[in-house]
Amino acid sequence: MTKCRAGAKEGCDWCFALTATVLDWEEMSTDVARPSKVGVASREEGTNPELPADRANQAVGLRAYLDGVAARVKSVPAAWVRCELLTLKPGDRFVRMEFVEHDGTGRKVAQVNGGCWPGVYRRVIEAFTALGLRLEAGSKVLVKISSRLDANYGYSVEIEDIDPSYSLGDLKARAEAIRRRLKEGGIWERNRRLRRPADFLRVAVISPSGAAGLGDFRSTVDRLTSAGLVEFNFVEAPFQTPDAAARIVAEMRNIYRSHQASPFCALAIIRGGGAAADLAYLVDDKLAEAVCKMPMPVMTGIGHERDRNLIDEVACLPLDTPSKVAEHIKGTVVSAAQAADGAITGIHAQVRLAIAHVERGLAAAGAEIEREAREALVSAERTVRGALDSLKPDARGSLSTASNLVVQAEAAALRAARARRDAAREGLEAARADVARLAGEHLLAHERQVTRAFAAVAAEPPRLLDGTARDVADQVAEVFRQATAAVEAVDREVGRVLTLAEALDPGAVLAAGYAVLRGADGRPLPAAALVAAAPVIRAEMRDGFVMLQPSGPASSKAETACHNGVLGERSEDERDPGHNRKT
Repeated sequence: MTKCRAGAKEGCDWCFALTATVLDWEEMSTDVARPSKVGVASREEGTNPELPADRANQAVGLRAYLDGVAARVKSVPAAWVRCELLTLKPGDRFVRMEFVEHDGTGRKVAQVNGGCWPGVYRRVIEAFTALGLRLEAGSKVLVKISSRLDANYGYSVEIEDIDPSYSLGDLKARAEAIRRRLKEGGIWERNRRLRRPADFLRVAVISPSGAAGLGDFRSTVDRLTSAGLVEFNFVEAPFQTPDAAARIVAEMRNIYRSHQASPFCALAIIRGGGAAADLAYLVDDKLAEAVCKMPMPVMTGIGHERDRNLIDEVACLPLDTPSKVAEHIKGTVVSAAQAADGAITGIHAQVRLAIAHVERGLAAAGAEIEREAREALVSAERTVRGALDSLKPDARGSLSTASNLVVQAEAAALRAARARRDAAREGLEAARADVARLAGEHLLAHERQVTRAFAAVAAEPPRLLDGTARDVADQVAEVFRQATAAVEAVDREVGRVLTLAEALDPGAVLAAGYAVLRGADGRPLPAAALVAAAPVIRAEMRDGFVMLQPSGPASSKAETACHNGVLGERSEDERDPGHNRKT
């Protein structure tokens, strides 16, 4: 037995029956409807010969003729036929359908009307639904039909059964063709390779209107919205109509345009509830391509794991249900908050270490400044005391030298103090800049997460952040205050030295009536023996100088007074106005 060319499940029995019917029809046509050769010749010659009288008696009525044909058609056995369901019109008494066939070029080559009884239709729908399919116009079907011919309504077919496995295979074949096209185009994994969001600020959501899963989704995310953590943009599109894919793609285009102005962190496509057969509408090449090309990560919550769809395969983050999508968003926000909290704790510790380091540096700088200031003061005091020791009455040269030394010591001490003060200020400013930069780099990076995270998780984190910020500001202010106090203390100490130096200025000493004694070479004469041994003495006073000639060594009392630096006291003889001193 050869294979049936009709492809029917009945095998060649259907072909044999059809062949027998055709032969019977040809035999009947020969006896009843075929015209005679005379009639044919007459028509060809353009004549109208009269029919024989018995020919009219042998003719049959139209009804009888069609009934005879109907009997022959009805005898053709039912067969499984591959075709496309063109129209479907369910009714209470009869379900009307229309089937069509196209060739490889898309040209229609056959079309027939038909239908089935409601009981058959219910059984077919249940079978389709069990496999997650929908029987609708445009479906490729394998239908078992039997032929009918009615004298009034013409030829039609009666549907006895429709095989859902054939439609399922067609759906899978269509999905596989979409996969192959997207992979060949190089966009199959484009959205899947996008980095999953580490935090959510703005999310677009596409869902059917009034979906049960949408309520579950909003019950979770509305709390994030009310806390000002995440902004959600909800749009509606049908998921279970023939134009569902086109409507969803249109909304995705709108979201893409909004994304250019204000970026979204992710796009969530959620359904929730509904029959699994509704997923067949989402097996669409345009929809799958749009998901692949979205510039932001796409999350899906279409149905349970068993209802995995084609867009789940191309999405960056496929999840089972809308509730899981909402929980993922919430969990990500909480994780970001915890990470920000840890970062703030680390920043707090680093700032404390930096402040402690700055405090140690400032303390060391202050100690160094104080030490050098004391050394400068001691040095200045020694210089002044040496200058005082070298002063004698009328010793203008010694006073000038002491004055120069005091001025130099004063300038050196002032320069050292000011240099240390400037270095301390520069170190303080650098330390403040380092602390501000260190805190700024971390705080700016986590400011947004911390603000949103602590507002959502609990009331304690905001107080912790405020306390941390206040502690950092207070500690920086305290460091600055201590550094300023140290610099001011140095300034006061330098001022004291300057006051002392001014009090010991040789000019002031000369103004008090004392003189500086110098030898012929201009060198100061700090001792009485040097004065006695000098042939000529130059006595420098406040308003000029005189040249003196010594008469002998100085008295022990005067010498002792000179060496002790008590120049302001005079002996009894000196107090006596009548005393004649040649020195």
